[in-house]
Amino acid sequence: MKKGLHLVGWSVLLLFAFACGGPAPTSTPILLQTLEPSPSATRTPTPSTEVEPTPVPTSTPTTIPTATDVSSLELQVVGLSDGEAFLSEEDVVEVTVGSPGFAVVGFTNPSAVVSVDGRLTPVDELGMFVAFITLVEGPNFVDLVVSDLLGNQRSVLLVVHSIPPTVGIPLHVAWPPDEFDVEVGRVSVIGTSRPDAVVSVNGVAVAVNAESAFRYEIPLEEGPNLIEVTASDLLGNSETVQRVVTWVK
Repeated sequence: MKKGLHLVGWSVLLLFAFACGGPAPTSTPILLQTLEPSPSATRTPTPSTEVEPTPVPTSTPTTIPTATDVSSLELQVVGLSDGEAFLSEEDVVEVTVGSPGFAVVGFTNPSAVVSVDGRLTPVDELGMFVAFITLVEGPNFVDLVVSDLLGNQRSVLLVVHSIPPTVGIPLHVAWPPDEFDVEVGRVSVIGTSRPDAVVSVNGVAVAVNAESAFRYEIPLEEGPNLIEVTASDLLGNSETVQRVVTWVK
């Protein structure tokens, strides 16, 4: 009977175990697994390829070009040597005059700055400039310098030999030269004599300043024009210079 009860008891236990989902769990050791990190977390950093920075364009500063060709700065000096007018571009100009004064006449760029012996001399719209120099007997040295805004500079050394006139009265006509063509209907007559001289241009009396210089502008007719300059003094001495200027339209 007890044996039968034992069997019944075991049967009930088995039925109860199956009803609960299988045999009773046994004690199983829990294994701690090392989790592998995700690929994104274990990615080995690769050395970054350095990309050259794109240069940022910068504005180039505007510079004023400096002309190195000094011939771009024109300079011509007019003089009278041995009675003949000339136009020279040389760096040293020598002339001989029988007058206590000398008219420096020249041409350059209209925008140039001109100084004669350190004195600023105006330049007209045609690029012409005039300066009067009082001379001493013998050699006289005159520094003429022209410059422009680009830094160009040209200079001429004028060596003016002043000799006393042997006879008569001194008369130096620096401008215009003889057989000269112009494209405008006027011309300036520029020269020197003596402060006490009486000077006339084509019969018109012209004042002579303290530097023995005179300047007078006369109108021209189309074609050749004869210009006659006369200087005289109270002693009856007289000197005349003629120039022919042609107005070419």
